[in-house]
Amino acid sequence: MNSTLSYRIIFLLALLFTFTAQSQVVKIDKKELAFLADEEIVNVTFSFNNLLFNGDDITEVAFLSHIDEKIRRIQNDTIAETFSSLYEQSKKEDFLIAYVQELNKTTRDYKKAPKFILNNDDAKYTMNVNADWMYFGYNIGFVKQAAKLTTSITFFASESPDQIISKTVSSRATGVSYGDNFETEGGGIPCLKCMVNAYERSAYTLARALKRVLK
Repeated sequence: MNSTLSYRIIFLLALLFTFTAQSQVVKIDKKELAFLADEEIVNVTFSFNNLLFNGDDITEVAFLSHIDEKIRRIQNDTIAETFSSLYEQSKKEDFLIAYVQELNKTTRDYKKAPKFILNNDDAKYTMNVNADWMYFGYNIGFVKQAAKLTTSITFFASESPDQIISKTVSSRATGVSYGDNFETEGGGIPCLKCMVNAYERSAYTLARALKRVLK
């Protein structure tokens, strides 16, 4: 295979992943979410209940155990412990911040858009984003697979979290597999930045769906 043909294949794969990401949709019930147009702020919380990983749907405990063993075998104990710390930090900060920032960025030009604020106790309504499934992707040089994320999104009055107003699913939101948003650490280390990008894509698709309510 000559270099020109190789570059064309890579370019076509990039276009395919871009189209897949842009074509993702989140279905919402416009009537159930009509209340959002009357709010100035909405609280946003995140959870990781019953989180599964990869094509075989392994549990988080099993996934982290496998990754820890792999990094220690290929690299060393220090790098394995560093990844574990960074993963927990991402769950507490990086994934969350990226999602909320993208949600506000995409909805800011909507006439009736509220401000989505992370962990705001003053908001009348709350939106919870639960991570159901993650796939960190891979990079073997000329072939790359972007990270993917499935989330369940619920809306409820902040004082009544058990009374769900509306619920939807963002299924397998796909990040990008090229440029600065796609980096792999190598040595068996999952790309946390790639998952950040998947969170951004998930927020973007939700924001586009909310335009029906907030325009």
